[in-house]
Amino acid sequence: GDPKGNGNGNGNGNGNGKVNSYGNAAYIRSRTISPESYYDVGIDVSGSKNKDATVTSTGFVRAPNSTNYISRTITGTFSRTNFLFAKAIIAKKHIRIGKGAIIDSFDSTSITYSTKGTYDVAKRKAGGSLATVSNKKNGIKIDNTKVFGDVSVADGGNVEFKNNGTLGDTTWVNAGNKGAQTGKVFNGYQYDFAPIKAPWTSGGVPPSGGKVGNVTYQYILGNGNWELGKVDLKAPMIVTGKAVLYVTGDFKASENIIINSDASLTIYMAGSKFEIDDKNVTVNGGNATQFQYYGLPSNKTFKLKKHDAAFTGIVYAPNAKVMIDGNSDVIGSIVGKCVHLKHAGEMHFDEGINSRGTEADIYALKTWSE
Repeated sequence: GDPKGNGNGNGNGNGNGKVNSYGNAAYIRSRTISPESYYDVGIDVSGSKNKDATVTSTGFVRAPNSTNYISRTITGTFSRTNFLFAKAIIAKKHIRIGKGAIIDSFDSTSITYSTKGTYDVAKRKAGGSLATVSNKKNGIKIDNTKVFGDVSVADGGNVEFKNNGTLGDTTWVNAGNKGAQTGKVFNGYQYDFAPIKAPWTSGGVPPSGGKVGNVTYQYILGNGNWELGKVDLKAPMIVTGKAVLYVTGDFKASENIIINSDASLTIYMAGSKFEIDDKNVTVNGGNATQFQYYGLPSNKTFKLKKHDAAFTGIVYAPNAKVMIDGNSDVIGSIVGKCVHLKHAGEMHFDEGINSRGTEADIYALKTWSE
């Protein structure tokens, strides 16, 4: 017979055949360490989008000179959290902002700090935080820009203000003050720029084109895993479902990428360059997590040149120079090797990204008991 006494055959019994308290958990596994010892693990998830999890593990070892087992149980509770997109902009090296931009925040999941999930200047929050791990004295340069938020730099780093650049809470900025409000510049900032891996080694399918309505598209991406090599987008691309796209070559677009209101696109970029010239990523649902971009270590450039409409999305490209210019807004969050916002538009950090969830979320420990 089974030395663990698993008479019910589902791996959640103890040495006496008694079902553990997590016997109805969504995920249960039992592992044998030796003929004299084993352990059981039960995982149960709950909350919107499985945001919370409870993990219970019980270890069993046979008592000396006995057929009975002794046990010890540990229970941990975890919460799914976003650890990449914690601020409006995070950079390894420098951040350059100029030409009259405004940076602030809102919360797309709150009726208090958004209007039907979209940015509303009347409900602005001062959470447009910027950060760099650089210790240069001008690691962050704020030129003729209003930043409703704070900045964080490495030890020895600093912020340079030019041409009436200002940083602080809503009252400070709206009063026309220059430079940084007291208590809004923090030192000792650290951030783990975790490398992104390819989403798969095989399994991606090349998308095809065709018509949707009366419009011809170079690529149509529905639900599923898609893969492309070098891309030269000369006709629009449309996303109609929950799509993951792995790009192994450079991506150049002179036409729009269109994401339907109930669709999403996650790009894993292994090519060196991702560039959209005078066009945009159009997210019809208005939710930043509908467009998620993850640059692998080989990705060196993410560029939106002269974009003519609001760019909505989240970009994590820790080895890339991220450049956005034009006159329209940016809604979401950006992480890059260095980040240049050389445009007259505004950037609105969506604090609701954490609640909505991203492809890079992890479960962080909340409580622990034995």
